[in-house]
Amino acid sequence: MTNQSKERKILIIFLFIRIFIFLGIIITFITKNYISTIFCTFSTLLFLTPISKKKKICLEVPSILEIVITLLVFCIIILDVLNKLNTKVHWDTIIHTIIGFLYALICFYYITRLIKKRIDIKLPLPFICIISILFSMTAGVCWEMYEYSADKVFERDMQKDVLVTTFSSVNLNKDNKLEPVTINKIKSSIINTDKGPIIVKGGYIDIGLNDTMKDLIVTLIGSLTFCILNLLFILNKEKYHYIKKIIPHKMSYL
Repeated sequence: MTNQSKERKILIIFLFIRIFIFLGIIITFITKNYISTIFCTFSTLLFLTPISKKKKICLEVPSILEIVITLLVFCIIILDVLNKLNTKVHWDTIIHTIIGFLYALICFYYITRLIKKRIDIKLPLPFICIISILFSMTAGVCWEMYEYSADKVFERDMQKDVLVTTFSSVNLNKDNKLEPVTINKIKSSIINTDKGPIIVKGGYIDIGLNDTMKDLIVTLIGSLTFCILNLLFILNKEKYHYIKKIIPHKMSYL
């Protein structure tokens, strides 16, 4: 396959997905999902950045990575639809993993750019990777705080609830001691309201804790993946040349 035919196929993929993103902007605006509208609009403007600007910041983004980012935006737009069509595929987990990868990428890039401008600064690569992971986790925590605030203030359900069959709590201790009491094999639970009891079959409703921790764990996995791949590529570019297809090239200060 010639380079020209590859570029043509990549262009078709970009065009196809961006049309859906543009439709997503319209749909989210009509459905009053303004946060998704802002996100989609910002992403569209980002991908329409002129090539001259990319050369100015010395960042050459591989086509595969651009496709991944574009697909990420696409998946965020239709996430609810995907969950309804196929609940077996954990789309939210996939997205948070990719986001963790991108957070670390952004941090690593800007630190190396700072080092290029400041000759007197010399940081070891492992240290830069640690900073990138910490940045990625901090961004992930900020997002979870946003989800928590949206659930509390606007009564949303961004931190998805799950049914658990086992949990431990000191509040169940009849002697008021700080010793947790464990309940196993929960088959159902009852929620008493003013309008009557609500029976929840299958277990006890967890109010988002498992979803939050899962998102943070996969964010960590995504950032670790980027740092490991980037370190391997920097230390031995010939052996791990294939990594060049998924990470920006001109961001290493070595």
